[in-house]
Amino acid sequence: MYLGVHTPLDVGVSLLAAGVLVLALYRPMMKVRSLTKLWLFALIPTALYLFYADAVYRASIPLPELADAVKNGWCMFGAISGCAAISFIDEHFVGFETKAVWWAQVLKVVLGLALVVAVKSLLKAPLYALLGQGSGIADAIRYCVMVLAAGALWPMSFACFARLGKK
Repeated sequence: MYLGVHTPLDVGVSLLAAGVLVLALYRPMMKVRSLTKLWLFALIPTALYLFYADAVYRASIPLPELADAVKNGWCMFGAISGCAAISFIDEHFVGFETKAVWWAQVLKVVLGLALVVAVKSLLKAPLYALLGQGSGIADAIRYCVMVLAAGALWPMSFACFARLGKK
């Protein structure tokens, strides 16, 4: 039975794969002119993964790990959709201040993480009640809103943090 427990080997392989991807994609990413197009392009393999995982899940005996794969696909689709929207907003409309004293930077990180966790937690029950328990669309909406809160809503407060510590 699948318990969702990851071994140290699983974590090590994931960290190694992430490191290799970062090193391999650093230079090509610096040449990208529009991150919005890149995020929209990333939706294609994400949608393919989602449809594949869902098809395999429906065609087989429902196993917990396959249900997790489908849920992860929906969450990834929502998060990448939110990233595409944030990238578009950032490229065309936003020019927020990022400078602040060190302790204000720490406050931005801590309060921003608290906002993301709050949005993630507070939206789960209403969306599941509205769209059905375990609904993939509910997960996609929740993750999209969570990313939008972190990337579009929260940066609007950065001007206030820039004023902290000034005499």
